[in-house]
This record gives sequence, structure tokens and C-alpha cells, in this order.
Amino acid sequence: MAHTVDLRLKFVWMYGTHDYELGSEYVDHLGHLYKIERIRFLLSDLDVVDDGYNVLAEYPSVQLLVDASQSNNFALGTLTAVHAHQIRFTMGLEEELNNSDPATSAAPLNDATMHWGMGANEGYWFMVMEGRVDSDNSGTLDDTDAPFTYRCGTDALKRTGWAVMHVEIPDGGTMTIEAPVDVERLMGGVDVLANVNALGDTPLNVQLMDSLRANFQEAH
Repeated sequence: MAHTVDLRLKFVWMYGTHDYELGSEYVDHLGHLYKIERIRFLLSDLDVVDDGYNVLAEYPSVQLLVDASQSNNFALGTLTAVHAHQIRFTMGLEEELNNSDPATSAAPLNDATMHWGMGANEGYWFMVMEGRVDSDNSGTLDDTDAPFTYRCGTDALKRTGWAVMHVEIPDGGTMTIEAPVDVERLMGGVDVLANVNALGDTPLNVQLMDSLRANFQEAH
């Protein structure tokens, strides 16, 4: 028998097997000390499917700005089903949304810091990462070290992912599905010292979006 719940999606930040805290210091695969001070990414086109990938619910008006500095517990809408398999989503925005103007858009697409800013229809950054790397090899990080900025954008960088549910739907109430975001997986293979700026769809931007996709496709 089908039941109806209010569905929520919560993102849990991890670094490998332990909890991740923004600003924590790590080393990249070449031993360069770094810290990330900002990680944000946009999700859209959310729906829920059953084991046969039949769509059970769609949330076309929902866009999410996932931010490591926030709680990231989002209301999606109602779901009526017996069993649900996945919440699917797009990392990034479809062309129509990507060409929208932040000045006239509803939250979270009214956030101008996630927009290229060169014109109203120039598009959004799908993922933004900012931090510092130990550029003087002192073994410590401070304000004299080089900042790094990675801003991933353009339609070609859209990716798809999912959060696994595999649950029977309870009778009423709220159901919260957790999806891990593994920063170690995201930064795998990145030489931070040699790449302090990556904007648009450079090879590093492609790598980062592919890693974000792999995080969601491999996490379950």
C-alpha cells in the first residue's frame, strides 16, 4: 500500500571515513598542504524513481545550493509510493535556467556569487571551491600563502548523480535521505600548488565535476 511522506535530502560532508569541517588542513596527492574555505554546488532536475527507474515524483521547481558552511537539509516535496530506490539530480542547470538572470530569479538562483556576472544570461557557476595552498612550503598556512579558486561552469559541465534510498515509505511524517559528499574523493588527483586558478571548463574544471559525479555515483 502506498504511503505519503514529506521528503527531504540532506548532504553530509566527509573526508574519507571521517566528518569534514570547512577550513580543515589536508595535503594533496603531491604533499602540498592546503585548506578549502568555500565549497558550493548547484543541483536541479530532482526526481525519485523506483527499482525499475519509473519516476514516482518530480520536483521541477526545486534547485539546491549545497554549501559546506550550511546545514544542507532541503525540503523537496511530497512523495507517495510503496518503495523508492533513488533521488536523481543534475549537478548544474539546464540551459533555460542557466541563462536566467539572478536579479529576477528566486532563491537560490538569486545568489549573484554563483553567477559568471559578465551578463544576465552568461550562466552560473555549477561548483565553486576556494581556499589556500602552502605556496612558500613553510609547512603552515596563513594569509601570505596563495589563494586558489576553482569555478566550474558552462553547459558542457552538467553531470548527473543520485542519492540511494532503497526504503519502504512510512505512513506519513517526514523522511530524510542522507547523501555523503566526500571532499577527499573530490580533490583526488588535484595538484593544488600548480593549479591556483581554474575557471569555466578547463581540464581541471572537468576533472572536478567528474569527481563530484563519481562521489554520488560511487558512494552507494
